[in-house]
Amino acid sequence: MITRLQVRNFKSLYSVDVTLGGLNVFVGPNMGGKSNLVDVFSFLQQMLFPKPGVDGLTYALAQRGGIGEVLWKGGDEPLISISLEATLPEKSSSCVYDLQIIAGTGGFAQIQRESLKVLKGNESIDLI
Repeated sequence: MITRLQVRNFKSLYSVDVTLGGLNVFVGPNMGGKSNLVDVFSFLQQMLFPKPGVDGLTYALAQRGGIGEVLWKGGDEPLISISLEATLPEKSSSCVYDLQIIAGTGGFAQIQRESLKVLKGNESIDLI
């Protein structure tokens, strides 16, 4: 179960850190970022599980109008950061997925850093 979501510079989400539970309800004013928070999960799904022969990052960005439309427009930082924390079926284990996407010139974007770690007690195992 996903227990925490951290997002930086994604659409209208400048810096968000949300603790999640078994059931989550997002309430707030119109244009408050609720849909963009949910879109983070759709973006990750499209990026990580693309159709055969399709570059996941390129496809996920294209579905949203390109990197220029996905980057938060309130600053100059060209880096999108997404981090997910989850508990595993073994209650003593958890995992952390971190992703950083950097925007370049001409609408180009690439993954700058990606990691997946399993945490079990005091042990950390790097999978990516």
